[in-house]
Amino acid sequence: MLSAVALVLIAIFILSLNFLINKQLSGMEFARFPMRVTISEETKVIGFDVNTSFLAFGRMSAGGSGMRPLQFRNNGNTTQCIKYYTRGAMGRWFSLPNTSFLLPPFSSAEIKANLNTPRGIPAGNYTGEAIFLAKPFDKLGAASEPGEC
Repeated sequence: MLSAVALVLIAIFILSLNFLINKQLSGMEFARFPMRVTISEETKVIGFDVNTSFLAFGRMSAGGSGMRPLQFRNNGNTTQCIKYYTRGAMGRWFSLPNTSFLLPPFSSAEIKANLNTPRGIPAGNYTGEAIFLAKPFDKLGAASEPGEC
């Protein structure tokens, strides 16, 4: 049976996985979030990092994968087209289910961010950056600029 301390730690871990991008989305806005992961020489290793100030994927072995749920919220009165870009070593390993998605006014969405590390990479600390861009989506079903969403 789990102790009360273990239950509290599990609850804190689950709550902290909800990484909030909570900005008033109006016009074109972007948010940058540093990413990090530690690759261990050990196989079948999983480490947790519950920091919510950046996208931390903890510790894993080469060829491993991890997931972080991201919470997006649109507090504005226009639909937003949300896109993401990445930089750095981790940028090639990071993915969302879609490269862009629509977020209706006054709504929120949880999107699962995945990190799939390549096999054979050396042990060490790896970093990157995820950049999320929000642009208004017009009533005709087209974003403010061609080729978006």
